[in-house]
Amino acid sequence: WSVIQNLSSDLFQSLRSAVEDASLNKNLRQGTALLPRQGLQVSSSFLDLVQTKYGGNAQSLAYTSPLEAASTINLLAQEWTGDTVRELVTDLDPQTQLLIATAAAYQVTFSPSFNESLTQDERFYVNKYRVVMVPMMFRADKFFLAYDLGLKAGILKLPMAGGAAMLVVLPDEDVDITSVEEAVTGDQIQTWIRQLKKTKLEVQLPRFLLERSYSLRDVLQTLNITQVFQEEADLSNMGEGEAVKLTQVSLWGEGEAVKLTQ
Repeated sequence: WSVIQNLSSDLFQSLRSAVEDASLNKNLRQGTALLPRQGLQVSSSFLDLVQTKYGGNAQSLAYTSPLEAASTINLLAQEWTGDTVRELVTDLDPQTQLLIATAAAYQVTFSPSFNESLTQDERFYVNKYRVVMVPMMFRADKFFLAYDLGLKAGILKLPMAGGAAMLVVLPDEDVDITSVEEAVTGDQIQTWIRQLKKTKLEVQLPRFLLERSYSLRDVLQTLNITQVFQEEADLSNMGEGEAVKLTQVSLWGEGEAVKLTQ
C-alpha cells in the first residue's frame, strides 16, 4: 500500500508541476489546505506529504462552530481562486476531526472572441420537450469541424487563447444525447480530433452556467475503493496518536461560459 501511495503522490506532484509550468497556467488559480480540528496534532509525515506533493498548508479550525469554520474555508477558496469559487462548503459536521480542502479555477477567452454586440436572446432546445430563451453568441468564421456518422453528431473545435481549445459535441435533432454521452471516451475524443477539417461556418453558442455537486463516496466505492471507508481502516499516519475516520468525499464544480467569452 505504501508503494502505491508514494507512486500516486509522485504522479500528482508531477501533474501539478506540469500544469504550473505550462503556458496555460497564467489562467489557473488553485490552492489546498489541511484543516484539522483545534487540538488535533497532524503527523509530521502526513503534513510533509501534503506540503511537498500537493502544495498545501495547514490551519486548525474550531468545527464546534461550524458556521465560522465554513466561512474560513470559503474565504480560503475565494483567496485561492480570485473569488471564482465563493462557497466551497456549506454544512459542516461539528464532529469533524480533519478536512482537506482544495479549490481550482481556470478561465480563458475564445480566440478570436465572439463579438458581444452580436449576442441576442434566442430559443435554445434543452431537449425535444423543453425550450428556453438564452443569450446566444454568434460568429461567422472558419472553424475545425468533424462529423461522427455512428453517433450522428457533429464535433466543433473552438480555439482559445494560450493554445487551449473547446470541443463542442452537437448531436443531430433526433438523437438522444444520453447515447452520445455514454459513447464519449478518451480514444473517441482523439479520433474526433484527427478527423477535424477547417470549414466556413456560422456558429451560435449559448452563454450558460453549469453547477454541480457530487458526493464521491458512492462513486469511489463502485470503483472498489472501499477499505478506506471501513471502521477498521488504518489512517493513523494522519494524526499523531489519534485515530481519524474517512466519512465523506465531496466535489463541487461551477463553470460559466460567459467568463470564457469576455
